[in-house]
Amino acid sequence: MDYVQLLDIAGQMRRQARVFTAQGDIALARKVLTDLIRRLSPQLAVGSLPASLAAEVAMALADAYGMLGGIEMRAGNLSEARQAYRSGQEIEQDPGYHIEDSYNLVNAIVAGLLIAPAGLTQMSTEIVAAAEVVRKQIASSRRDQWWAWADYGMLSVLIGDDEEAHNAYRQFRSCGPAISDYESVVRVLISLAEGLTSDAPEVVERLRHHAEVLEASAPGPLTGTRRHGVVTAPTAGYSVGGRVRIRLTWDVSASREGAIVHLAAFLVDGGGKVPASNPYYSVNHDNDRSKDGSTIRRGRQRHGFRASDETITITFGRVTTRVASIVICAYVPDGGYRFEDVRQAKATCYDLGPVQAAEEYEDSLDDILDDSGATVFAQYLLDAPTETAAMVLGAFSREDATRWVYRAIDHGARDLAAVGADHGVVFVRYTDD
Repeated sequence: MDYVQLLDIAGQMRRQARVFTAQGDIALARKVLTDLIRRLSPQLAVGSLPASLAAEVAMALADAYGMLGGIEMRAGNLSEARQAYRSGQEIEQDPGYHIEDSYNLVNAIVAGLLIAPAGLTQMSTEIVAAAEVVRKQIASSRRDQWWAWADYGMLSVLIGDDEEAHNAYRQFRSCGPAISDYESVVRVLISLAEGLTSDAPEVVERLRHHAEVLEASAPGPLTGTRRHGVVTAPTAGYSVGGRVRIRLTWDVSASREGAIVHLAAFLVDGGGKVPASNPYYSVNHDNDRSKDGSTIRRGRQRHGFRASDETITITFGRVTTRVASIVICAYVPDGGYRFEDVRQAKATCYDLGPVQAAEEYEDSLDDILDDSGATVFAQYLLDAPTETAAMVLGAFSREDATRWVYRAIDHGARDLAAVGADHGVVFVRYTDD
């Protein structure tokens, strides 16, 4: 085995995965990283490599797991993200490889907290131990790395050590991070604050405080600290159980001629794929009803109104037990259009409350149910400039027989076909009639 060539290939594959991720092609990025992990893992398992070479292979493998975890986080697959981070953490923190890093270690904690916000107390020992690992690293080889100080600052906030957190973020600023680095750090703090809102108010207050201080001290305005187009959306923790509606509206007359935006939903199993590769577990402008009848799409432009709207209504009591999550997506059909071509496009998520027995199987009610007084739990503005033609807004994850939890994702994708490929649906052609 030519290990120099192997490491060169590993570098090329990681760069390729970054390009696919930037283009919003999560499925291809995941495939590249999965293939890379399959190549590297057996070499590390052999145990006969010279120490220096084993360390290089280990770093490449830990990085691949970390990138895979990041991709799964962006796709809303929190459990898969945590699993990838944990695998990377085992390698990253193995003293035999002498890797001075904390990316997988810290992100495994973040993913765990977003999955189970109430688990902050149970994870306290793990968080304290992680903080000690990073503290030792910044005292030696990582003292000039802004991302190391950012990790230590976040962990210090979570364990309630504000003095250490303030010092860490002061050191972070002294390392000269770029505006995009500030945005990355603040975005994580905001995501955790949103995810922990109802379970740890004191921690949430500290997270928001440090996010505000960092934003105020940045060398310029931060444009990416809020997820693309988000007005309000919980990263984790909004519980629903009866029926919800996602309403998409936009100004037809002000939009570029021919531009239109649609909603889609993918009903997926625990592996993130539609059951039995059946495309009718997806709802889009070519299919108005999911196979189980739980998810229904309606679209219309009301006579005399400039605005057009489209809705997806989900009745959770009808969702087949084969479905573990329902992923919501907004997209602009093929034709050279982007979100900025559709003016005042907005997606609003409503909690319609419990389903009355008489309503359970009356599909006509999906058209007439009034959402004007319903609780709004997420809202997105979709007309900002972007290179992508699809946006994964969020996902409902099954908690038990009756309750689901909504989490925001807000991840751009190349187009609807790319989102479909990520969930096992192949769109041969998707243009408007």
